Amino acid sequence: MGQYSGLCLIVGLLFFSAPEVHAMDQNAEELINQAISQQVRFVVLGKTSNHRQSNNGDLTLLNHHFFGEIFIADADADADADDGTVTNGHLTGPGDAAGGISFEGAGKIVEIHGDRHMSIDELDSHFPDGTYAFHFDTPFGNVRDLPATFTKNAAASRNPGPVTITLSQAGAVI
Repeated sequence: MGQYSGLCLIVGLLFFSAPEVHAMDQNAEELINQAISQQVRFVVLGKTSNHRQSNNGDLTLLNHHFFGEIFIADADADADADDGTVTNGHLTGPGDAAGGISFEGAGKIVEIHGDRHMSIDELDSHFPDGTYAFHFDTPFGNVRDLPATFTKNAAASRNPGPVTITLSQAGAVI
């Protein structure tokens, strides 16, 4: 029986930053940023290459796909805090994201997933390099246009290829 093996190329890992703030003094802006950061820990945008590894170590390509995640604050990490709340989350950007893609899910992570493709070129035709923007609301403020940008040297691939996982116990491969 094969095991699922996925190599995730996280191209844009952004720790939460401030929403747009207009004509506000620095203390008020810091209070808003602190309140919002109690709701959201960080966001991720990536393109993955997923493979299945057989018992003998052979790798088979499953697909390539695009994803985004918003990690919501966990009250268990801070006894004085409530769980974070995110609503109306969506991602905009080039390609298939031009019309906006809504985040879905409940719990600690809300996410988006693009269709799965059999080549990186096909994935890139749907989700090309460029700047994507996270948009979401929290009880303390709304975040708009939080950017994550995919860039690469035109002559190089950022995909290092699949990895093989080997398990051993007491010096012997199992």
